[in-house]
Amino acid sequence: MRASRTSAVLAATMIALRVGALAAAQPSPAADVAAARWYRQCMQLTDTEPQKALDRAEAKAKAQGDAEDVAAGHCAAVALVRLERFAAGASRFEELAGKADRVDLRAALLDQAADAWLLAGNAERALKVLTAAVEIAPKDADLRIDKAQAEAELGRYGDAAGELDSAIALDPGLVDAYVFRASARRRLNQMEGAAADLEKALTLDPRHPEALLERGVLRQLDGDRSGARADWDLVVAVAPDSAAAQAARVNLSALAQGSR
Repeated sequence: MRASRTSAVLAATMIALRVGALAAAQPSPAADVAAARWYRQCMQLTDTEPQKALDRAEAKAKAQGDAEDVAAGHCAAVALVRLERFAAGASRFEELAGKADRVDLRAALLDQAADAWLLAGNAERALKVLTAAVEIAPKDADLRIDKAQAEAELGRYGDAAGELDSAIALDPGLVDAYVFRASARRRLNQMEGAAADLEKALTLDPRHPEALLERGVLRQLDGDRSGARADWDLVVAVAPDSAAAQAARVNLSALAQGSR
């Protein structure tokens, strides 16, 4: 719902967050202690030495042949993304999804594939993958948010807003859904709806960086330069290392130049 650069940063963050969640779906230590230990070590290595993690995962996959397990394949896919080989990582996630024997794991792998496709700049493919994931898990609100992001990347803001309607209906407490819908509505020139979404988001989380960033944009468009500046200053204060803060600094610089 924002510039491609910001969306890529968000997608990378989502991949990192989901690694831990997906790890819980891998072989249980109680069932196979050695396999679980290997997987944890491989995943830890993706953060520090992704090439080494990839080499280990590929070696394990080669040794297993057609019996490659999801744990080794997933470690390889994450390592590829860490190495910025986004398309290769996305394809690997998709392959793994086709092998997964559980619906929730298949949907999660497709979701990660879509994140990687967004990083690769292929929003069309990301949307196709997320459409399949939503069909598998229609009550997963987070999947619908991700699908909306892909639709927005393609300029399909009406479709994005509709998908976010569904996400909010499934979980009215999802702050990100309101923020993203506000962004989509702004692009659709539905300013009152966008403002209402941001009010709801900031009621749920008064220091949400992306909500403050977006409200600043709305305020600037409404001619409230001081209000916009206050929101963007707050973004930088509450989340200085975030993608939202990076965008806020750019906006503040432009605002300062425009006042000269």
